[in-house]
Amino acid sequence: MRQKCIILFFILMFCYSSVHQNMGWNQNSRLDFLHALIVEHTFKIDSYQNNTGDKSQINGHYYSDKAPGIVILALPAFSISAMILEVLNVPIDSENGWFFSSWMTTIGSVSLITALGGVGLFAFLCPLVGQRFAFITSLIAFLGAAPFPYATMLFSHAAVAGLICIALWAIGDSAFLSKIAPDLATTPPLADAFSYKKRHILAGVCCGLAISCEFTAGMAVTGVFALALLTHFKRGVIFALAAIPAILPVFVCNWVCFGNPLAFGYHNLALSSFQEMNNGFFGISFPPTLDSVYLILLSPERGLFFWTPFFAMAMVGGVVLCAKKCGIFLITLYLTVFLHIIFISGYYMPGGGNALGPRHLACIEPFLIIFAAFGLKRYPIVGSTLGGISILLTGTATLIDAMPTGGILNPLFNYYPALVLHGQLAHNILSEIGLPVGLGAGLIFLVILGTYIWTAKNKE
Repeated sequence: MRQKCIILFFILMFCYSSVHQNMGWNQNSRLDFLHALIVEHTFKIDSYQNNTGDKSQINGHYYSDKAPGIVILALPAFSISAMILEVLNVPIDSENGWFFSSWMTTIGSVSLITALGGVGLFAFLCPLVGQRFAFITSLIAFLGAAPFPYATMLFSHAAVAGLICIALWAIGDSAFLSKIAPDLATTPPLADAFSYKKRHILAGVCCGLAISCEFTAGMAVTGVFALALLTHFKRGVIFALAAIPAILPVFVCNWVCFGNPLAFGYHNLALSSFQEMNNGFFGISFPPTLDSVYLILLSPERGLFFWTPFFAMAMVGGVVLCAKKCGIFLITLYLTVFLHIIFISGYYMPGGGNALGPRHLACIEPFLIIFAAFGLKRYPIVGSTLGGISILLTGTATLIDAMPTGGILNPLFNYYPALVLHGQLAHNILSEIGLPVGLGAGLIFLVILGTYIWTAKNKE
């Protein structure tokens, strides 16, 4: 099992580090913060605010409006990239400096955490569906769904999905299985090698960081906490106490930037076009609309099941879990997914603007993938086929552009073909060393697809 964990980690790191997206407001907002911290030793992004619209303004100064978690996680990698640039005598604030530091920082933070999350998901699924189906499912989840595109840029969503998966692994020991899902365990999980206190501290820290990275991760974190609490009350307490220090940076950052720990960046937005964020609860209003539900679940523009059809296997998996009478486990997973979808459907921008797929659903994809793993085990040919299609759709789109312009009803046909014809693809490591960008992207995708096909056919 450890060997497969290592193999999976390196597969995912290769894929994530081989591609880097063009700059955008979301990434720039966090990079502005990092540059301000390292270059000017301040939280103010005044010197860099012109390259992003995702910013807050108060008392004549500009700040990143993003939750600070990704900046905290990315700070070591950014610092190393700054030192490398200094050795190479390349100014960090030059065009090449921004590009290099962006790519290296992403690899050393978001990509790394996401790849570890893929390993965590595999380890969590092993005692539930067996190593073969756990490995296939993890490849699909992390190369054919939201983690892949968002692990190639300084967004928060892939890292949050990775942190949630690590937390699930951390709570998923034999005691968890015997209490929550007694009919599912087949082999002792890797988690048993560590004491439950250490693992639940890890789970709490990961979930606290997930909230510090993306506030919408709250429902997914609640789901993990519920599973820990239902296993044993003491485990839930350890989890909650460990999460607190990881959430505190949010309030510290609010205090330093805005003078009040409860004054969030979204309360002081610089651009009037984003003021709907302050309507309802941080932009969420009730009741949600059916149009929004269709947009994030089924539409060619952003639909979860359109861009990752493998998630259709979750419905089969739900039936399997019902038959196994795993009531508490089943209800917790269903409620987490259902409530999060309801909240995001009520959000003023449910599609997430320029984005691939429903990025605001990324944090609950680990719960859906648990269902889908059982569906894959029941119908392996159908599940593997849908998994291959998911990697083909999301993987190809990631290699072209993981930030299609918002409002395009069917980017698969009305956006991506034009980019391919004009050779306007995302940066990839092979094109940076001299190959044509299309050839580089094609070779990387052949590695991805070949790895998946080999894995799906391997019976071991």
